[in-house]
Amino acid sequence: MSNSIIESISRSEGIPFVVQFVSEVTVGTEGKGIIQMSSFFLTASSEDDARKQGMSMINTLSESYRNSQGEVVTIECKGVHSVEELDYVDDNGRIELGGVLFTGETSINDLTEGSNDRQDLPSLD
Repeated sequence: MSNSIIESISRSEGIPFVVQFVSEVTVGTEGKGIIQMSSFFLTASSEDDARKQGMSMINTLSESYRNSQGEVVTIECKGVHSVEELDYVDDNGRIELGGVLFTGETSINDLTEGSNDRQDLPSLD
């Protein structure tokens, strides 16, 4: 059974961290590689411990499946991008969990909610 984030944090005796991972996503054999950033919340006794936990997660974040066109989609986690302690809440009670930069073929419309037709990506479904 899953727990809420509040329940998880309140039961934790560790320090809260966000660990960001970098994965390469390919579609088919000729597909152009796509870089994916994934963020995970975890608790640890220190930043080094959080990094070790993140490193132990790398193999579990890789997978392959077939999309709706029958092409093989492969997600290969390449490593930890960053480990950040969640030690700052702004004046409005918000916590920034991470940011990602994009260049090239990705447009604002590709990334905003409600945009279902990503022109910059092959089909991942």
